[in-house]
Parts: sequence; structure tokens; C-alpha cells
Amino acid sequence: MVDLTPRFALEFLPGRNWVVSLKARYEYNFTNSKQSLLLRPGLTFFWLRDREPFLNVAIQYATYLSLNFGEVPWYRHGPYANLLFHVSENILLDLSVSRQSVYWSESENFLESHPSEFYMRDIYSPWFVDAGFILRFN
Repeated sequence: MVDLTPRFALEFLPGRNWVVSLKARYEYNFTNSKQSLLLRPGLTFFWLRDREPFLNVAIQYATYLSLNFGEVPWYRHGPYANLLFHVSENILLDLSVSRQSVYWSESENFLESHPSEFYMRDIYSPWFVDAGFILRFN
């Protein structure tokens, strides 16, 4: 995996604590040689209290591109929202929600094993809710 996430401050926006970013992540699966690319532009507001981080609020749009598999160039995409609460310098709480559209199609292995069969090519649109915490050890 190779991950590149440039970020730029948008000081002209109200509050002056806005950052725009573009995550670009290339992934290579050594098991089946499949390659994918994640592109996720986003906008984050950093809420500060006494010049210390208190809450990060982010909205992003994730697009997962299949570079050498599948019938469509993207296999998953959708909006993404995240809250990151800074409980202390070493403890952060994380909450995310997203609605993804996932595209399914037969793999080459399936078609080779079952040449006269197919399964429904459809769009699956689940909601994802993630919660977690981050512990920092200095």
C-alpha cells in the first residue's frame, strides 16, 4: 500500500480552521494480484479550545477504483462523515458514518469454475457506522 494525503489550510473560510485534503491510496493484493486506487477528497474543520484541538469534523467522498478487475472502473463509492473528539492529549474518540454504493460482478475465477452460471450484478448500498478510539503513547 502507498498512501499520499496532501492537505491545505483554507484560511479564507470563516473560523480559519478549515483544511482541504485529497487522500490517494494505491493497494496491491499479493494473494490475487488485484490493484485498486482510493481517491477521497475531503474538508475538515478543527474546533479549538484554548488553542488546543477539541473536535475535528470532516466530510469526504470516497471512490474506490479497480485498476485490473471488475466490469466497472469503480467498485465502491459514497459520502463519508467523521467526528474525532479529543478527550485528552493521549485519548481520542472516533465516530464515522457513510453510505456506500458497492458494485458486484463475477470474478474471473468464478467464470472459469462456473462457465454457465452467473450471479446478480447489482448495487449494494449499505450504511457503515464505525466507532473507535485512538491511544497515543509518547
